[in-house]
Amino acid sequence: MDPSLKKRLDTLQHYLSNLLAIYHSLDLGSQTITSIYSAFQQKDIEDYGEVGTVNRQLEISFGSRHDGPVLFTECGPALVQVVEVLSTYPLKDPTSAILQKLVDDLTTSAELPFSMNGISVHTSMI
Repeated sequence: MDPSLKKRLDTLQHYLSNLLAIYHSLDLGSQTITSIYSAFQQKDIEDYGEVGTVNRQLEISFGSRHDGPVLFTECGPALVQVVEVLSTYPLKDPTSAILQKLVDDLTTSAELPFSMNGISVHTSMI
């Protein structure tokens, strides 16, 4: 994996892992996020390709990123699993602009609650 992508995925994982510090009242359920893996249908992969299927399923889970940052409705280990999904598929298509943008959009969205609340989450050790 490209070292810069690995660092960006590590940063995303770091933010997602620490969201609970901000979102005390969010549901810690895993229905939405863990369904990302189980929702991959062979027909979707045939129709959209693997990258398109990942993008489509993440938009179903998180909503469109078109109008601004993703608003997370849950946090905890299930949410962090999205990094595993994003770590797997760029290996198959490391130049995919869609997957690169997904990583960037989710990282920006995960960082936003910390910056809005004046909380520093140190990423220098990543």
